Amino acid sequence: MALPKKRRSSSKRKIRQNVWKAQASSAALKSISLGKSFLIRGFILFNNNRIFSRFSDPHKTRRKPRGFVSRRGI
Repeated sequence: MALPKKRRSSSKRKIRQNVWKAQASSAALKSISLGKSFLIRGFILFNNNRIFSRFSDPHKTRRKPRGFVSRRGI
């Protein structure tokens, strides 16, 4: 015979709610901090070998670095 689940006590509910609020608050603080650093210092974000910063266009493709020229043409 199926029985209904036990009710969660109000103290456990408050504890779980406070944990959830603390996690949400820390995530919000981190995102605000990231936004502030981007606005103030031109934060550079590294993602999948691409560099995004305040001063560069993220849609531009990066040029390959110029190194030593191959000797085939000489």
